Amino acid sequence: MFVQSGFKGMFAGVIGVFDEEETPLRYQRVPLDDTFKDSPEMLKLLKSYQNQLETVGLSGLGLRPVPHPSGNKFRGSEKCGECHTEAFVVWEQTPHASATDSLANPVERAEIQRHFDPECLSCHVTGWNPKRFFPYTSGYMDLERSIELHGNGCENCHGPGSAHVDAEEGTTAADESTLEGLRESMRLPIAAAEKKCVQCHDIDNSPDFFEKGAFEQYWKDIEHKGLD
Repeated sequence: MFVQSGFKGMFAGVIGVFDEEETPLRYQRVPLDDTFKDSPEMLKLLKSYQNQLETVGLSGLGLRPVPHPSGNKFRGSEKCGECHTEAFVVWEQTPHASATDSLANPVERAEIQRHFDPECLSCHVTGWNPKRFFPYTSGYMDLERSIELHGNGCENCHGPGSAHVDAEEGTTAADESTLEGLRESMRLPIAAAEKKCVQCHDIDNSPDFFEKGAFEQYWKDIEHKGLD
């Protein structure tokens, strides 16, 4: 019998054996949430693992930046906020804005830093692939060199904005048709937004995200519309 209890060590499988002919075996997938206290031994292992990741670095793990499928580069949320002022204010007030800081200055799990861990960085910074744990060219690399890419920023959902920014600022020549095409490419329809969200808010990290009506509830906290 093969039993899968999830990924990332976030669940335990419990198998009960009963003296019953119809259901002698019963299985339950138990989330290892804050109902259980952290094991001191596991915290030591976690800290040791994070220290190893810091020592090895991204290059030591074989992680090299690759071009984004769009061919564009990331500019950072503050650049977006120069025009999209009201949307930027909304973003600043969400946990997305402090996502990187939550790794570098944690207040839980024995305050173990995790900003060298690709599996954490992929959803806590701007410019990474959230499911395959590697950076895109011009995406976040480290705390010091990538200050403008701290947080889970605008471009993680809307796409890297270099072409849009350069055209709007006149750095590259663009007629009105080209400008409108670039603007359209940056828009994220609500129907597509949920698919973006679940790349990070997956079943292991955010199981409550999959409850009925959860997306609508989450969306209210980050909703922003159009150019302001």
